[in-house]
Amino acid sequence: MSKIPRYKCRKEVRAIKIAAIDFKPGGGLLITPAEDGLIRFSVSADWALANNPKIGGYYVTYEAGYSSYFSAKSFEEWYQGPIELEAISVCQQDENS
Repeated sequence: MSKIPRYKCRKEVRAIKIAAIDFKPGGGLLITPAEDGLIRFSVSADWALANNPKIGGYYVTYEAGYSSYFSAKSFEEWYQGPIELEAISVCQQDENS
């Protein structure tokens, strides 16, 4: 289980600040969270192309089940938080870590 911070704007979201991005063999990306205690996780090549994530920005998940990317500037202007840390499992551990 990972503790992912929750944030609130008009919608409550879960967000992970991105510390590192690596290419995944066979396509997609491996994202390393900046927060202690969170595991590295992968995103698909389609998600990476659609969102173009950058180090320092945020991987954001919504209650409806979809995810997106926000630059740090945009995210930090719009969202307040983190509200609390709650144990949930959203990210799958990289099999190579």
